[in-house]
This record gives sequence, C-alpha cells and structure tokens, in this order.
Amino acid sequence: MTQFEAQDLAQAVVDRMADCKEPRFKEIMTSLVKHAHAFVQDVQLTPDEWMAAIQFLTATGKMCDEKRQEFIMLSNTLGISMLVHQTHVLSRAGRWSRRRYAAPHGTPHKPPGPHAHDAQRPATSARSPTCLCPTALISIPTRSLACATA
Repeated sequence: MTQFEAQDLAQAVVDRMADCKEPRFKEIMTSLVKHAHAFVQDVQLTPDEWMAAIQFLTATGKMCDEKRQEFIMLSNTLGISMLVHQTHVLSRAGRWSRRRYAAPHGTPHKPPGPHAHDAQRPATSARSPTCLCPTALISIPTRSLACATA
C-alpha cells in the first residue's frame, strides 16, 4: 500500500473519484473529504476518539427503523438541517437575509429564553456549563407531539 503524507491523503481519496459520472455528487464528496481531513488535523483526533465517534454513529444507526430516523434528530441537534434549508432558500432568493426559517424536520429558530444568560456565562454561573441543543419531538408525518414541551 502506498504511504501518503497527511496533506496528500485527502487528494489521493479525491483522485479515486476521477471517473465519477455525477458532477454534483463528485463536488459534494470532494468537499466532504477535504473538510473531514482538515477537521481531523485541526483537532488532532486520536484513534480512540475516532473509534468513539464510529461507535456513536453505529449506535445512532441501530436506533433507526422505518418509523424512527435518529440521524434527522442528530442533524437537527447539530444545526445542519436548518443550515441546509436556509442555504437552499436563501440561494434561491439570490441573497442572504435576516429572515428566520423553520427547519424542515424540526422547530423554527427561537431567540434564547430567559435562562440562556446563565449558559452564556458558565464561568460566572453557579451551575455547571450547559450545552443547549434545541430540538423537537415529531411524529410521522412531522406534527408536534402533545407531550413535547420546550
């Protein structure tokens, strides 16, 4: 097997897609590979951390079935569903805007509630640092569940 320098490895992976017949797929995968490799280098990911990430994704996949798609919830939690939707809508409008859009599989963006000031200043808060992950519980076909509260 060929040995690669870290900076050459991403390009070697991209080069393997040279015969890809779908230009948009090739563009997306090329960018994904380059960004993923840059992320690994940026945070200096260890083999144990990478294995933990793989185990997390495997566990997420095992929770999915024909009625439950946990990767959508993960996408919502990471803000990716909202970003994809917003980028699509705004690119179609030809401009960026301050208008807020609902995530396609979650709740619309809401300004932080009165509790947010404590989480924004964990060093001055008596509480432990907090990770606020706005999500919504939905049922098929994407209507809010009565038991879900903010």
